[in-house]
Amino acid sequence: MNKRLTTSLATILVSCVATQADAQTECQGTQLLMAKKCVGDGMEPKEMKIYELINLYRAQFGLPAILQSPSLTLVANRHVRDLDGNLGVVMNGWSSCVYDPRNHSTWNCMWKAPQRLGTSYPGNGYEITQASGYKITANSAVDEWQRGSYSNSMLLNPTWNALGIGTYKNYAVLWFGNESDPMPPMEMPKLPDLGYGQTIDDGHVLPSLAMFRGGALGLPQGTTVGQNKFENQATVTTKDLVSLRGTLLVDSAHVGKIADIVAYAVFTHPTTNEQSFYMMDDNVIIAPWNQRISELTPFTKKVTLQRVYDLELYEGRFATPGSFKVFFGYRLPQNILVANKQPIEFTVK
Repeated sequence: MNKRLTTSLATILVSCVATQADAQTECQGTQLLMAKKCVGDGMEPKEMKIYELINLYRAQFGLPAILQSPSLTLVANRHVRDLDGNLGVVMNGWSSCVYDPRNHSTWNCMWKAPQRLGTSYPGNGYEITQASGYKITANSAVDEWQRGSYSNSMLLNPTWNALGIGTYKNYAVLWFGNESDPMPPMEMPKLPDLGYGQTIDDGHVLPSLAMFRGGALGLPQGTTVGQNKFENQATVTTKDLVSLRGTLLVDSAHVGKIADIVAYAVFTHPTTNEQSFYMMDDNVIIAPWNQRISELTPFTKKVTLQRVYDLELYEGRFATPGSFKVFFGYRLPQNILVANKQPIEFTVK
């Protein structure tokens, strides 16, 4: 494998962790109320599904879709973490202020949350919340809101022009607003479903409840991501700008555990069919991998696992033809590896 190809593979392997670690902070306590950027501020897959279900529900009553608001989504995601980490109960108040629906003087605690958190949203925010002793899914969350008379009226309010969604552990919240958000709506790529992952433990391969999505996209010159679809088993050319993206939904039993984030790839030569395995350490040094889990060098050591990781794995060009299979996941203590069973596959011609 030549030097240019090795550099490209290194970029693939390391950037999935850099995207998570460098752009945002793992906020806790009062950080949730003050930090400009925190992990989980954006629209995650479950939240995007809730957004789609709400607008499908509104369409049944002839109501227009509500625009997704990045500002209110940030507020929603900060509040679910405030509820979980600082308050411990479901409420419309925050750890920094009290909200009492019977006391008008406290209403700004909810209404002005977008401004307190420094977002660009110009108006008041209005929230509905829920908590569950069991796992909240997109369908169960929307079903529960539909069953409540007040929350259902919020879903079907014809005046809303902004919607933010936040989910975390057993909490889910919606934030509505009458004014439009000056920030453009977030866009999430629709990635191919890679299915459930696999757990590799002491040579035994077992099923995993972690779920994966991912795909490759080759962009000819002059096109953008929005004009094409991500695919698995894709074919790209050496002239294409290649984008690789993945989504990891950590097994709920592992959320909060300490683990190493890992990624690795298999390159197959187009004429000899020889396969080479590679790994990357936290110093951005690519190295051959002997396929021993204990010797798989992590990108980032001892991270506290969150529920969802949306990963921009790579964007660039490949100078050398060949086939790639890309895997990503996490390694738990005792060298237990959780990774995608179906890899992101693409061929460079």
